[in-house]
This record gives sequence, structure tokens and C-alpha cells, in this order.
Amino acid sequence: PFWRSGAFWLIATSYVGINIPTSGMLSQMAPMMLEEGLTLAQAAFGISAYAAGQFFGRLACGWLLDRVHPQRTAFFFTLVPAIGCIILWQTQNHYAAALLAVAAIGVQQGAEIDLVAYFVASRFGLDRYGSIYGWTQVAGWMGTLCGVLLFGKIHDWTGSYSLFQAGAVVSYVLAAVAFLFVR
Repeated sequence: PFWRSGAFWLIATSYVGINIPTSGMLSQMAPMMLEEGLTLAQAAFGISAYAAGQFFGRLACGWLLDRVHPQRTAFFFTLVPAIGCIILWQTQNHYAAALLAVAAIGVQQGAEIDLVAYFVASRFGLDRYGSIYGWTQVAGWMGTLCGVLLFGKIHDWTGSYSLFQAGAVVSYVLAAVAFLFVR
């Protein structure tokens, strides 16, 4: 059975590690940017930068998966948002830096579906693809739920998004490293 495979658990762990911070940030992107000192109009434009990052991530990741070492591609695309979180964490009133950071976070959101689908298909084949991919989706949605709830709760407890942003960096790095070990 696939659930006894280390590859399955590494893929599922990576997906959870990506979805916790990404879903939390997406659900609170505008308020988070306002907290960084941006205006409402700038924060609204930041959502467009996030979407542009998604678009780029989807195209670039899919193209690179077919041409470059897939584990390194996954590692790279999962580290990009960690860098974005670090930049956003230090953005205070720097509009261009905030847009770059938010776009970097969006890059992973665009790449994630390509990454998970690619690794499931390449590691387990197409015979059981639907059920195995479905179980990775269950793991991803658990990460999404945790991320949305944690992001808001951490802000309520601390009055800031900083702690979640720091945790997001750790989560993305762990997910990136897990992708390196998928064989």
C-alpha cells in the first residue's frame, strides 16, 4: 500500500508544510500588508502581485519539472516564499519590497499543484494516481485549515503577524527539505 511508502509521507508532509503558511497568509494578506505600514490601495495592489507570482510559479515550475532535476526544482520553488516571508517581515513602509515579497509567496502557491501532481505520478505511476493524489489533497487541506486558524489566532494572541511570518519561514524550509528526499 502507498501509505507505507516514505515517498508518500514526504510528499504529504511537504504539502502540509506549504499549505499552513500559504493559506494563512493568503487569508490575511491585506491586513498583514496594512500592518507593515502600507496603505489600503497598496495592500489591494499587493493581492495582484500575489496573483502574478502564482501565474509565474505555475508556468515556470511546470516547465522546469520537465527539464531540470525535479527535487531541486521543488526545493527552489518551496524556498522562494520563505525568502518572501523574510522580506515581508522586514518591509515596514517599503512598498516595492512588500510587492516583491508577496509575489514570492504567490510563486509557491502557483507551483504547489504542479509539484504534488508530478511527484505522485512519477513515484507511484498512473494506476492508482487518483486515490494517492486524493490522499495528498486531504493532507494539504488539513494544512490549509491549520494555517487559516493559526494565522488569525496568533495575531489575536500577539497583536502582530510577525510570529506567524517567522513560523512560515520554518515551515517552507522543512517542506523544501522534505522534497529533496523524495526518490
